[in-house]
Amino acid sequence: MTLNQLVDAVAGHSAGAHRASGLGLRNAALATTDPARVDGVWAISGIYDLAPLLDTTLNQRLRLDTGSARAQSTLSQVGATGVPAVWRVGGAETPAFLAQNTRMHQRWQAQGHWSQCIEVPQADHFTVLQDWAALRGPLADGFERWWAQVAARHAAAG
Repeated sequence: MTLNQLVDAVAGHSAGAHRASGLGLRNAALATTDPARVDGVWAISGIYDLAPLLDTTLNQRLRLDTGSARAQSTLSQVGATGVPAVWRVGGAETPAFLAQNTRMHQRWQAQGHWSQCIEVPQADHFTVLQDWAALRGPLADGFERWWAQVAARHAAAG
């Protein structure tokens, strides 16, 4: 396999899912030979709209204001350039996490990007990672469908 045949995908959990979605938006249009190119995103329990964090104690560290929260929210950055993405969240997570996951999936799809929303029954913010680590059960099938989209995107660009 040569460098331009490699497919680059990113995955992340929680804040890492936010970062992965941002990379999927910013690096999707790079040349297939660019090592920073991203062809797919697998995001787990992410926060994509940072505005709800403004009134939390976490914001004492983040120091977000309305403008910076909007500028850093990947939900507001979804546009014509995007990659196949999976938005995975535990069904036992807070309503806010469930809503963030659903809204990102809907925004991604609305822009014409392949997207799948997966809610894992009875999983919380941390146990949602167990099947991912083992790549077992229904997750394996979902991963195969996503990977086919990622590989097809990469092949079409090559």
